[in-house]
Amino acid sequence: MSTRRIIVAITGASGALYSKRLLEVLANTPDIETYLIVSPLGRRLLHDELGIDDLSPGELAALAGREDHRITSLPFKDVGASVASGSFKTDSMVIIPCSNNTLAHMAHGLSDNLITRAAQVILKERRRLVVVHREMPLSLIELRNMTQLTEAGAIICPANPGFYTLPKSVDDIVNMVVGRVLDLIDVPHELHVRWNGSTSPVAEQTGEAGEEIQSSIAKPATAAPPEALAPPKMAAPTQPNLPPASVTPAMTPAASTPPAVSAKPAAPQTVPRAPTPAAPITPGPREPLPPLRLGHAAPPAPDVVYVQANRPASNGEPTLADLPLCAQRCRLKAAGARWSADRFAAGDKYPWRHDDEDYSELIAQAKELPDCFLWTAAAKGPSSRDPAAWRRLAGAMDALADALDLFSIDAPAQLASFIRLLAEAQSTVRVAVDQLGAIKADNEQFRAYNWLLIATKQHDIFLERHMRMDEAADPAACDNLRQRIAACAAQARGLTDRDRKRKKALDNLKFKAGRLPGNADELREHWRKMLALVEELTAGGLPHTSRELRDPLTPIWHTLPPDAALGPAAQRLRDEINRAPEAPLVDDPDADDADDPGSSNSPQIEQVAALLRGRTVVLIGGERKPHAIDRLKKAFALDDIDWIETRVHQSIAPCQSHIRRPEVALVLLMIRWSSHSLGEVKTFCDASGKPLVRLPAGYNPNQVATQILEQCGEQLAGLAPAGR
Repeated sequence: MSTRRIIVAITGASGALYSKRLLEVLANTPDIETYLIVSPLGRRLLHDELGIDDLSPGELAALAGREDHRITSLPFKDVGASVASGSFKTDSMVIIPCSNNTLAHMAHGLSDNLITRAAQVILKERRRLVVVHREMPLSLIELRNMTQLTEAGAIICPANPGFYTLPKSVDDIVNMVVGRVLDLIDVPHELHVRWNGSTSPVAEQTGEAGEEIQSSIAKPATAAPPEALAPPKMAAPTQPNLPPASVTPAMTPAASTPPAVSAKPAAPQTVPRAPTPAAPITPGPREPLPPLRLGHAAPPAPDVVYVQANRPASNGEPTLADLPLCAQRCRLKAAGARWSADRFAAGDKYPWRHDDEDYSELIAQAKELPDCFLWTAAAKGPSSRDPAAWRRLAGAMDALADALDLFSIDAPAQLASFIRLLAEAQSTVRVAVDQLGAIKADNEQFRAYNWLLIATKQHDIFLERHMRMDEAADPAACDNLRQRIAACAAQARGLTDRDRKRKKALDNLKFKAGRLPGNADELREHWRKMLALVEELTAGGLPHTSRELRDPLTPIWHTLPPDAALGPAAQRLRDEINRAPEAPLVDDPDADDADDPGSSNSPQIEQVAALLRGRTVVLIGGERKPHAIDRLKKAFALDDIDWIETRVHQSIAPCQSHIRRPEVALVLLMIRWSSHSLGEVKTFCDASGKPLVRLPAGYNPNQVATQILEQCGEQLAGLAPAGR
């Protein structure tokens, strides 16, 4: 039997029990490989509902229910993973549970993460996609998204259990839903009893108990008297009691008279249920389930204390603009903690005296800062006199201040790193405060914690650690934490400085490219500076293929002096410009005629005109440009220019007949097409005895003349004039 590959995705809709049971069954089914993808909010779901904090090998084994599973965990953002390609053969995909957000992304073809990309691949390859949507109620938006996804080939399988199997536990309800999902992907299972088409699953149970249970489902309870259900003087038809909402084996038809009901008019009352018989009915045995255990979330340990416990008063939610002031208060509190540590180490039993200059200075600074209670140097602070504990608090406060300062750096790419370091720093403060015996959390730590809750939700960042006291950081490791914060800040500032320098150089390049001088010497110096900027930008990490680099230079590249020295980056840029099919070789014909420094006849133009007067030139490459033809014919006194239009990778075999014509004196080939046609063109020219000139840039007559003289001036001098 061949191995089947099944993708399982977990997103942020409640229902981690469904995911766990499905993975347990797949892990226990031979010849199935499972590829697991969990979104950031899916990880939070596993944490909140199953107590699984990460997808380490141990946690993955707990999720699968066995050590020897064949489950591979794939990163959520890795859109280059194996399952992101249709060439990687998979059998089916199940998203369980599926949130409204993931549903919307798939319905509209968005594939910005591995879950939605894998789903897109499954649909385009016409494989089975099962979407176990769990959120409710549904708005018109979700209904339309479900319709659109169904039309694309997916199966919408809401997590709606049936109750004809008489579930007795959450485990039975979960089995019912997961069993239906397994049916959809053709995985055999024995999670629940199946309907046989004629009788209830209860009928499969043996003995009188099974018969009585079946009858309890088929028959309604004894009807209550009409007068008990209707006000006086109103005719009301006799209504049978509705069967109980949840039928269990202990509920049987009423065999005795129902309890007396008052005939007085009253508010609507609950319909009385049938009494339970004295002897409980025991159902017959069911088919045994496979040896799987449903992993419920473990309750928190009694000593687990969340960070937000004993929270101080808050004046509104903290914002990014509040963080610098929080950092200042943290540094002052760190100084106060060191002052307390020094005084307690010296044996001072009551150090809070205003004749102490250091103490007075701390109090003065605290008064200058808004909303700053310097409890680390206050007589009403914690009762601890342990200098080591106070120094740990000082280090933790400094680490928190360093982490808060990170957010003053404009480095969006580093935001996730900043947030994780801040989470660890605020956790060290919380622990250090507890070690001192403080009753309340520190205000700055609480503000940092609150801001993290907002920022992580806004930017979809999941914090695996440091947001609970049972996952707290160690204040004794603050030195290492501060070193990591400093390294992260240095890296972020380096990237920021690089971006700032890059922007300045690009602005300079755009400025120079828009103001070309008319004098040839000035133009040469102007290009030298622009080429130096090109080398500087590429050395700073900007690719030579970047449009920021290419776009300013493409329209003016034809003005590049032939003798300009090109560095390695400029040479690569030249090749990139010449290869780009959308890049025009001449940007503005009118401006080119008016401002081009080569518009006046130079000695080179006169020399070429003497050699080509009255002759025909073949020009190969690009699109025919009438204004360029007129300028070249006028400059070189030509009889005609035979312009052969070509496209990249187009065969130039038809050019052979044009080159062989006797009136043709010269063949010009644009360098832009030389990469694929130089060999053929040169063969044609050699066979016909015609010189070949490669033009590196544009149609400027001065540049064309220079290239002609350099490449075939002597050969042209030996040619006979036209008509002779």
